Amino acid sequence: MFDSDAALMFVCPVCDAAWGEPCHVQIGVVRFESHYERKSLADDEVLDNIMQGNAVAFMDALCVSGNWRPS
Repeated sequence: MFDSDAALMFVCPVCDAAWGEPCHVQIGVVRFESHYERKSLADDEVLDNIMQGNAVAFMDALCVSGNWRPS
């Protein structure tokens, strides 16, 4: 369920979920998707990497970490 969530590469600014851990509604209750703010961090990072020409390296890093798999 969380395998393709690039947002997991960031600490959530809403619920303070650690790197690699899913967001939660309250302690012990996992959300089915990351908070919008956490997703925005990941989206901004992807866009920054694309603009800097590092998109391939970023996608490779996501693949290696297991947080992104091509469909």
